[in-house]
Amino acid sequence: MASLTKRTIILIICRAANYGVMILSPIFLVRIFDIHAYGQYREFILYATLLSGLMDFTVTKNLIYFIPKYPDSERESVTHTTFLILIASLFGLIVVYLLKGLILARTSYDFIAPLILYIFFFLNFEFFENYWLGKKRTDYVLYFSSARIAVRTAAILAAALISRSVMAVIWTLIVLEIIKCLFVSIILRKTFTKQLDRALLKEQLRFIIPLGSAVTLSLIHYQLANLVISIKMGVERLALYHIGGQQIPIINIVQSSATDVLFPEMTQLADAERLNLWRRANVVFCFIAFPVYAVFFYYAPTYIGTLFTKQYLTAVPLFRIYLAIILLQCFDVGSPLRAINQNKYFIFGNILSLAVNIGMMLLFFQSVGLKIPALSYVLGSLIGNMYCGNKILQFYRIPLKQLFLWKKIATVILCVVIALPALVVSRWINMQPVVKAVSFSLLYLAMYYFAVRRFKIDEVELLIAKMLSRLRGR
Repeated sequence: MASLTKRTIILIICRAANYGVMILSPIFLVRIFDIHAYGQYREFILYATLLSGLMDFTVTKNLIYFIPKYPDSERESVTHTTFLILIASLFGLIVVYLLKGLILARTSYDFIAPLILYIFFFLNFEFFENYWLGKKRTDYVLYFSSARIAVRTAAILAAALISRSVMAVIWTLIVLEIIKCLFVSIILRKTFTKQLDRALLKEQLRFIIPLGSAVTLSLIHYQLANLVISIKMGVERLALYHIGGQQIPIINIVQSSATDVLFPEMTQLADAERLNLWRRANVVFCFIAFPVYAVFFYYAPTYIGTLFTKQYLTAVPLFRIYLAIILLQCFDVGSPLRAINQNKYFIFGNILSLAVNIGMMLLFFQSVGLKIPALSYVLGSLIGNMYCGNKILQFYRIPLKQLFLWKKIATVILCVVIALPALVVSRWINMQPVVKAVSFSLLYLAMYYFAVRRFKIDEVELLIAKMLSRLRGR
């Protein structure tokens, strides 16, 4: 557990730092571009994200599972992954080109050529981080991803400042992805093999197809609102909705980092040990996410107005709705099913999520407007999580009371409530809004921290000890 905690902390620090750099893009772009131009930039990113996600089909993720499981077949696993991504991207982009008329009829400008180039170079060799995660080298992930996001953010902002052109920013992104492909292909040139292992390839496909189907449905579920708003309401509303959907990624960073570190280990453990490791990780997720939710929900207007300017203040209700996602992310119901290769149940869970999402938007979008896509996404995600949680109960043959460490999670919630007066009292204090938000948020987090330490939750104590040790350089 100690080495796992260390690797997880490294990955959390890496991704948190990366997010800190990455968020500079929207903060500065909303000031460089007017709301229409920023909406056009988000329109390109929407189609790039949606289409690349459909083509990727989680192929790149399989290395986290297969490299630790079959270390002697590492070269074959990497070669298969490279081949599958190449075929998927070529086929997918041919379809995009053939359907370009359909896409252009629904977009505000023509970006088909750069879209095709960007997706091709973005997808190929995108498995580099997952390759090192499979080899349990989070330090390499730290170096590569941090350098990449820093260069990407600096280049985007430089292109925007110099040109004041959305297309110039898009072509800059393409050049960066070409450089990434060249770099990774050189680093991994000795890893590839000319021989294919048909048995291994079939097993990889059995892993990828159900998981990819589920993640594809999840992607559509997540991006559906943006797509509908872009088509029905235009790019200015898309820009507003994107800012409102700026989720605080703290738990996503922690959860994805912990999962990426734990998952290779979980594939090698017995059911009881695997489930125990997973439950303990969920306690840590709750410890981190619950107070963050309270702080950002309370100070949402200050957060949105300060970072993204007052013209986006109407996005505050959307932001508060989307904040609920960080609570759902605390309960990672995916890893226990993935670890026993029961990925097909993600498909059914995500079908439920997508059905709820579509149903609510069909019924209420015209009458309620922008809030409905956010509410339907959160409700759909909740129902999908509940379905997958029920499958964990079935496969691991445990009762509901053993699904999570409920008593420890309830203790965390109690500490969140105990500290709430530190936020509420700020209503009667006359201070500059940003100074007030920062000051009372720190006070709240300090009160929460001391409350949690009083209850001595094992998982929290271990995490804090490891982080303090790392800060001291031990």
